[in-house]
Amino acid sequence: MVRSQDIADIVGVSRQAVSAVLNGRGSSSVSAAKRELILKVAREMNYQPNYQAKNLARGCSRVIGFLYSQQSMLKMLRSPVYPRFINSLSVNLAARGYELSLIGIEDTCDADGILQTVNSGRVDGVICSSYFNSNDPRAEQKHPQQVIFATTTTPEGVFSDIRINGETGIAGLADHLRQQGHEKIAYIGQKGFRLEQHLRIFAERNIPLSEKFIVTEGMYASNPGDALTCFEITSLHLDMLRNCTAVIFNNDYYARGGCAALRQAGIVPGRDIAVAGHDNLEECDMPFLTTTTAPYDIMGERCAERICAQLNGRQVPSGETINNQLIIRASTADYQQPNRE
Repeated sequence: MVRSQDIADIVGVSRQAVSAVLNGRGSSSVSAAKRELILKVAREMNYQPNYQAKNLARGCSRVIGFLYSQQSMLKMLRSPVYPRFINSLSVNLAARGYELSLIGIEDTCDADGILQTVNSGRVDGVICSSYFNSNDPRAEQKHPQQVIFATTTTPEGVFSDIRINGETGIAGLADHLRQQGHEKIAYIGQKGFRLEQHLRIFAERNIPLSEKFIVTEGMYASNPGDALTCFEITSLHLDMLRNCTAVIFNNDYYARGGCAALRQAGIVPGRDIAVAGHDNLEECDMPFLTTTTAPYDIMGERCAERICAQLNGRQVPSGETINNQLIIRASTADYQQPNRE
């Protein structure tokens, strides 16, 4: 790696003079000819500034850490949408002159561990994949509608939550299906938090999801390969689906496989049965599918804005919730409930 001292030795000036010229500060002791020579040698030697040293001199790293535990990393790897958040966060931080660094710690719910990472000097601040410690007065109670949330943190220990409320999209879907008169609604997907949300929200609207129409066996973590799994499982439950007016798939990967199985059996999604998915996964290439969208791109932007504002000494809200949204498309919008008598 070329150093400023190497350029100084070639030109015959001090390292301080080279540093002044390369940083645009100028120097009264450097003639115009020497200045041009310094710049010429720097270009020829492909000199690259040592930003790490510069930031060390300034007392900052220009690095924001994204803290994760083993458990949260496994969740990120399995999630079809979490990478959108990480990418959005990285892009928005870069636009503000910061680099994102992924840092594993034992427990992202440990406030002291978080602050220790911040105070280590490796980073200027951190964004956590989760943060909750009921014994710490700086933490709020865990939000029952939480899907994931990030916590932005400064060296002074200011915690600020940004969360995604996944229930708004499900509530919108329930209202949409109720308005169309659906009463026999199937659900295909793995057991877990999302299924529990559907059961509770639909029950609150007097649209109970009957256990005999819920399929969870064989359904596991979300990834593109689940389309094939869901094709096979949907094919095994065609008799049940023929008695339903609508089916909700746990995510759009499942919906892609499920819709393929329905079509193969002569059941046309959107005409013979209303179909909905979740997560608005564009790679599934299903522009007709009613789905919900989690605004992870917006969340990444808000997190970047929030942490940079804190680092610049500006006050920010202690918490913010970003609502999930329903996207109504032809797979449910054009459905006309048939006469099944």
